[in-house]
This record gives sequence, C-alpha cells and structure tokens, in this order.
Amino acid sequence: MNKNKDILIIGFALFSMFFGAGNLIFPPYIGISSGSSWLISFLGFILADVGIILLSIIAISKAGSLQNVIGRAGKKFGITLEFLMMLCLGPILVIPRTGATTFEMSILPLAKNFNPVLFSVIFFSITLLLTIKPTKVMDIIGKFLTPILLLSLAFLIVKGIVSPIGNLEDVNSSDLFITGVTQGYQTMDALGIGGIVALIMTSLVSKGYTDKNENISLAIKSALIACVGLTVVYGGLTFLGATASSLYDTNISQTALLIN
Repeated sequence: MNKNKDILIIGFALFSMFFGAGNLIFPPYIGISSGSSWLISFLGFILADVGIILLSIIAISKAGSLQNVIGRAGKKFGITLEFLMMLCLGPILVIPRTGATTFEMSILPLAKNFNPVLFSVIFFSITLLLTIKPTKVMDIIGKFLTPILLLSLAFLIVKGIVSPIGNLEDVNSSDLFITGVTQGYQTMDALGIGGIVALIMTSLVSKGYTDKNENISLAIKSALIACVGLTVVYGGLTFLGATASSLYDTNISQTALLIN
C-alpha cells in the first residue's frame, strides 16, 4: 500500500465526481454577471459548493454513513430524505442535465443532425461500463479520466488568461455574493455526498485499509485534494466568464457562453 498515491488517486476521482455539468457551466455564468467584481461571486460559489462538500465528507466519514447523520432527526425522516435525494440525483435533475449538457457542448457544435436519443444511449452505456464495479470506480476515474479532464481544463483556463477574449466590465450590483451562493448550491453536489463517501470507504477497504480511524483520515485528506482542485478550476472558469462580460449579455445561455 502506498498511502500518498492512494490519497492522490482518490482525491482526483473525487474531483471528477463532483465536477459535473453544473460545475462546468455555472462558474462562467457568475463571472459574466459579475465582471470586474467576479471574486465576490466566486467566494459565494466556493462557500456553497466546496465548503459544503468538505464539511459533508468530514461529517459522513466520521459518522459512518449518511443515514447515521440525517437519521438523527428520525429513521423515517432519514430514509425519506435519502430517497428524495437519490431521485434528484437520478431521473429528475442530474442525469438529464448531464446528458443534455454533454450533448450540447460536445456533439451539437460539430454534428447538428446527430440524434440526441442515440447519443444518450451511447453516453450512458459508456458511463455504466466505467462505473459498474464499485471497487474499480476510484481507480478508473482517478488514474485515467481525471488527468485528461484536468489537462483540458488547464489548457482552456491558461489560454483564456494569456489571451482573454474581452475586458472586465464594472457591474453595479449588491447581489454578487448571493448570486455565487445560489449558483454553488445549484450544482447539487451535497446531494451525492452519501454515495460518494460510501465509494471512498469501499475503495479504501479494497486497497487493504481496515482501520476505521485511518480510513477517515485518508478520506478527509483525499477530500482536501479534490476541494483544492475544484477551487482552482472554479476560479479560472469564473475569471474566463468575467473576461466575456464586455462581449455577451447576461441573457446568453450558460452552455452557449462556455462554448464561446
């Protein structure tokens, strides 16, 4: 066992798991709506997204499960809440948003006549193949998918900083921080915390870690790596959105803004 390597791989995997559709399209939007004051909205976004992620992972890993946390308000309440959270993560909100955003960003600009239903079948079939074995999820994502994702994001952000597409506009608004908070909350990362912490613990056990306190420590350290990565990437994407504040109106769709 190599603790540092395992912490890094799981931290990378956590980054990718939390970096979903909303995490990609919301930061540029708060940037364009904040202009030169983008840092204020960015801080609100980080508080409502990364802050909740970190605190939730610490709480759930120490408690043992999500049910041990929310079940303190009553067993029936805990089960009902967890069921509703899974519904939101599944067919109601997250799965449709993930498929739609991926299609609009990666396929539609290149092949406008491609069938969205066929794309969904292919996209989610690949997702199933990559995640069907719980003990392998962390390694597959952390070792292979996250490095590709980080390199792509780094290229986009560095290119946007070195050669910005526009100038930072002054925005007169008293709601910048609240805008960041609401957008950060809408990523809905907090809803998936329970299942993700369970995956972390399953992965650690499969790697040979059996001590409960050690697993809690490793989970928290991995979460810190993921949260630092999310903060850096969010900051870059928010800044890129801010540089577009002189070019596009805030009524532009979030996906169109990111593509542009």
